[in-house]
Amino acid sequence: MDIKLAKHAGFCAGVERALNIALKIAGEGKSVYTLGPLVHNKQVVEYLKDRGIKFKDSLEDIIEGTVVIRSHGVGPDVLEKAKQKNIDIVDATCPFVKKVQEKISKLIEEGYRILIVGDPSHPEVKGLVGWSQGQALVIKDIDELEDFNWEGKIAVLAQTTLIEDFFNQVVEEIKKIKPQVLVNKTICKATGLRQKTAVDLAGKVELMIVIGGYNSSNTRKLAEICKKTGTPTYHIEEAAELKREWLENIKVTGVSAGASTPMWSIKEVIRRMSEYNNDNLKEEEEQVNEEPNEELNEETNEEPNDEEGVMEEEVEETPEVEEDVVDASKIEDETSEERKEDIPEQEMSQKDLEKDIVSLEKGDIVKGKVVQVTAEELLVDVGYKADGIIPRTEVNVKTGEVLRRTFSGRG
Repeated sequence: MDIKLAKHAGFCAGVERALNIALKIAGEGKSVYTLGPLVHNKQVVEYLKDRGIKFKDSLEDIIEGTVVIRSHGVGPDVLEKAKQKNIDIVDATCPFVKKVQEKISKLIEEGYRILIVGDPSHPEVKGLVGWSQGQALVIKDIDELEDFNWEGKIAVLAQTTLIEDFFNQVVEEIKKIKPQVLVNKTICKATGLRQKTAVDLAGKVELMIVIGGYNSSNTRKLAEICKKTGTPTYHIEEAAELKREWLENIKVTGVSAGASTPMWSIKEVIRRMSEYNNDNLKEEEEQVNEEPNEELNEETNEEPNDEEGVMEEEVEETPEVEEDVVDASKIEDETSEERKEDIPEQEMSQKDLEKDIVSLEKGDIVKGKVVQVTAEELLVDVGYKADGIIPRTEVNVKTGEVLRRTFSGRG
C-alpha cells in the first residue's frame, strides 16, 4: 500500500508561532495561561499542560501570570480588561488574522457596515466582531442573507479558514442583492493551499485519512471537501482511532491534516498504517509458505525451503517510495527544505515569520503605527511581539506630538 501525504498538511506558521511563544515563556519559569485551548487539538493541549501551560475560558479565572493570546486572536475589549486587571499579556495572534482585524477597524472608521461569512461561535470570528466595535453581522448559511440590512456601504469578509468555494457562492448571492458590495476574500493562503492539495490528493487515491481535532474548524472542513470528491474519507484525532478494516484491499491511501495537527501526530498515524500494511504482507507470506508445492514434492519428496519452492522475493512487497509517498523517517525533511519553495508567506517557518519582529531594550527610541485610540490610551504597533501603549495624557492626538517619549508594552 502506498501512503501519500498532502504537500500542505499539519501546523500552519501562525499556530507554530503561538506554540513557540508559549513554550518559550513557560521555559523561563513563568506561570502561563491561554484564553481557551491554544490549538484545537487535545494531544497538543495535553503536551502544553505537561509543560505548565494551562488554558482558562475567561480572564475572570486568571489572577496572575502571563496570558498568551492564541493565534485566533481576541477583541480589543479583552485586551482592555487584561490591562485593568494588570495581567501580563503576550499577543500571539496569527499575523494574517491580525491584518484582518486591522482591516475591519479601518472599514468601520470609513463608515462601512461589516458582514463576516463564518461560524459565529468560532473564537477568531468573535474576535473579529470585537474589532468591528460589535457592529459586524456574522452569517453561516446563505439563507441568513435575508436578515441583513443592505442600506449604506457594505463590506463582506471571510473567516480565515473558510472553504473558498462556499465564500464565492455567498458573494455571488450578495451581489444579486447589492452589486456595489466591497468584497475582501480574507481566507488565509495557507488554508487555501491545504484545502486544494487535499482535494487534489483525494482525487488520486482510494481512501483519505484526515487528522486533527474534532473541534478544529479547518480540519472538519478538510474532511468535508475530501468527502465531496467521492473518495471514502475518515476524520480521526489520533492513530489509536485508525481501523484496520478501512485499509483492507486499499492500494493507495492519502493523508492530510488540519492546521493544528503536529507532525509527530501525522507520523504516528502513518506509522500505524504502515504496521497494518506490513502485518497484511506477513499474513500473505505465511499463507503462501504454508501451501504445499505439489510438483516439487512429487519429484523430491522434500519440503520447500528458502532456496527451493516459494522464494521470499516472490511475495508482493511494498512499492518503493515515490516523490510524494510518505516515508515516516523522511517526513521532516520533505516538509521543510524540499517543499519550502511551494509554501506561501503564511505557511513559512517560525524563523521566517518572525524575521521582521524587532528586539527592544529599555530606553530604545522606536517608530510605530497607531492601531487603536481609546479614551485613555493609544495602542502602537512597533513591530515587536506585543503592541506598545501610550497614555493619552502623554500625547497630543491632534498633532501627534508625544509629550513624554516613553510607553509601556502590552505583553
